[in-house]
Amino acid sequence: MRDMWRYIHARTVVRVVARLRGPVADRTADVQAFLRKTIESQPSFSILQVGAYDGVSNDMVHDLLGPYDHVRAVLLEPQPGPFSLLQKRWDGSSRVVPVRAALSESTGVRPLYLI
Repeated sequence: MRDMWRYIHARTVVRVVARLRGPVADRTADVQAFLRKTIESQPSFSILQVGAYDGVSNDMVHDLLGPYDHVRAVLLEPQPGPFSLLQKRWDGSSRVVPVRAALSESTGVRPLYLI
C-alpha cells in the first residue's frame, strides 16, 4: 500500500512540475540550422546515427545527407522491418552505410523492447 502512495505521489509531482514549467519549446529548426552551418563549413563530415529506423520518420539526418556530397554516414538500426526500408533507401550509395546492429557496452545478444 505504501508503494502505491509513492507512485501516486510521484505522478502528481511530475504533473504539477510540468504545468509550472510550461510547454517545452521546439528547437528542431535551431538544431537543423546549426547542423547545416557546421556541415557547410567543413570539407568533410561524418555522421553516426544510432536508431536510424527507416531513414525518414522523425529523422533529422535524412535531410542533411541528400544535398551534401561530402557527408558520409553510418546508420544503425536493429529492427529488421525498418532496417530493410533503410537499406532500400540507401541502396547503391557509397556515402551511406546502413548497419543492422544496436550499440552496447559489450558484445552479445540482448532483448529489444518496442513500444
